[in-house]
Amino acid sequence: MGNLAQSLVTAGAGDGQAPDWTVTRIEPGTQTALPLGDYAHFKAEPRTPNSPVDVSGIVITLKNLKISPLPGTARIEIREFATNTGQWPHSPAFTRLALTKFPAPKTPAIAVSDFRADELEVTAGTSVHLQWKGPSTLDYTVSHSGNTHPVGKQRTYQATVDRDTTFQLSYVTSETTHYLTTTVTVKNPKLTGAGSGRRRHGHRLTTREKQDTHRGRRTPRARQTLGNSGCRGHSKAQ
Repeated sequence: MGNLAQSLVTAGAGDGQAPDWTVTRIEPGTQTALPLGDYAHFKAEPRTPNSPVDVSGIVITLKNLKISPLPGTARIEIREFATNTGQWPHSPAFTRLALTKFPAPKTPAIAVSDFRADELEVTAGTSVHLQWKGPSTLDYTVSHSGNTHPVGKQRTYQATVDRDTTFQLSYVTSETTHYLTTTVTVKNPKLTGAGSGRRRHGHRLTTREKQDTHRGRRTPRARQTLGNSGCRGHSKAQ
C-alpha cells in the first residue's frame, strides 16, 4: 500500500466476496497474525465453521480497491490456516503472487452509441425517457433547451417536453469531448407569447387609426368616419 510502482493500492479501502464465504477488510490496528507494514488486509472465512474445501479451491474477488496509478509489479501475500488432520497449525501457510499493473486502456469514442428516446413523437407535457449504450466508467452530460444536466455514470435521462426538442449527449474520452444527438417531435407544441403579441399589435393599429382621424388625415377610414358623421361644414371650409 502506497504511492510507489510496487504498491498495488494507495489506501486501505475496498471489500470482497467469495461463494459461501465472507470476505471483510481488516481495519488498521486490529490484532492479527499478519505482518506489520503498509498492507491492506482482508480476511476470508467460511460461513459455516470447519467447512471443507475441495481440490478446486475457492475464488476470492476483491473490489472497490484504490489502485495505485503508477505502472509496475506489485505483490499479493496469502496466508492460510487449514488442516486435513484435525490439528490446526501454529502458523499459517504462506505464498506470494506477483501482479503487474499497467495504465487502463483509453475508451474509444465508438464505445458510446445508440442515444435514443423511447418515443420519437409525443404530445406536449409528455415525460420522455432517454437511454444510451456506453461504458460505466465515463461521466455523461445531457443538454437541451439551453440547459445542461450532468448525469454522472448513469446511462439514462428523463425530461418533459412541450415542443420539438433536440437532446445532446456529451462525454470526454482521450481528452476529447464527443457528442451524440437525438430529437423528439411534439405533435401539439405549446407556443408561449405568440397570441399576446398579436393582440398588442392590433391594439396599436386601432389607436393609430384613431389618431389619424383626429388629425384629419385622409385615410380611407378617416374619410368614411367624416362622411358618416355628416361633417359637411368642415368640408366647405376647405
